Formats: sequence, structure tokens, C-alpha cells
Amino acid sequence: MKIRHIIIVVSLFLVFACKTREERSIDKLLNIYGKNASKSKSIIMIIPLDGCGSCIASSISFAKEYSKKENLYVVASTIEKKKIHMIFKDRDFNNSNFIADSKCISEEHYLVGTTTIIFFIDRGRIMRKVTVTDENNTSVFEDILKWN
Repeated sequence: MKIRHIIIVVSLFLVFACKTREERSIDKLLNIYGKNASKSKSIIMIIPLDGCGSCIASSISFAKEYSKKENLYVVASTIEKKKIHMIFKDRDFNNSNFIADSKCISEEHYLVGTTTIIFFIDRGRIMRKVTVTDENNTSVFEDILKWN
């Protein structure tokens, strides 16, 4: 009987304590750039600057307007540093939650595609993952503003 309880406890621990591949990848991305999203709730917005231009336009506008939101991490991903500087001016680079991912860590860890991906994080766990489209961008951006 005791062994059965131990097995159940260990199994529950393994199920709830292990992070997913995406969660480990997000942690690695943030750590490489010296960031820490250990706040109880965070949002990681990964914008592929080499992706579909019209698909990412609304995300870029939102990121510029709300980049100072305390729990929002904006990751601009491209190998071209000039492109990051052209799109996001110096004021954005001074923001402690802005990441210019010119090392393409997000791409290396399969966190980004051709359009913006948003991760809603609570205590290090992904609660929701959304691909931003023209159809859902308004509601997704509203959800970001409400996520505290």
C-alpha cells in the first residue's frame, strides 16, 4: 500500500513539475538575453521580422504602443540587426522588456513562424499560445492588456 502511494505521489510530481519543450525554450531565450519573466503573469510576444509583412504589421504597431507594459516581453526576431533598428527605434531598445533577437534564438528553438506568436505565461507555465492573424488581432491585443 505504501509503495502505491509513493508511486502516485512521484507520478503527480513528474507530471506537474516538468516543463514543456516550449517552456524550456522560452526560459532559455529570456536567459540568453538577460531577461527574467518570473513575475506571476507574463506575456511573450515573438514577432518574426522576416515573416509575412502584412501579417506582422498590427503586432509591430501594438508592440510600439505598449512596449512599456510591465509584464509584456517583445521579441523582435531577425538575423538583420539593421531591420530591427529601422522598425523599432532607439526608444524601444532602452526598454528593459524589449529583446532584439538577432541571434535568432527564438527561431532555433521553434518558437516563431511567419507571423507573431504570443505566449501567455503564469508562473513559468504556458497558459495559452496564440498565433496572431488579421481575424483575431484585436481580441488578442485586448487579452494582452487584461493579462495581469
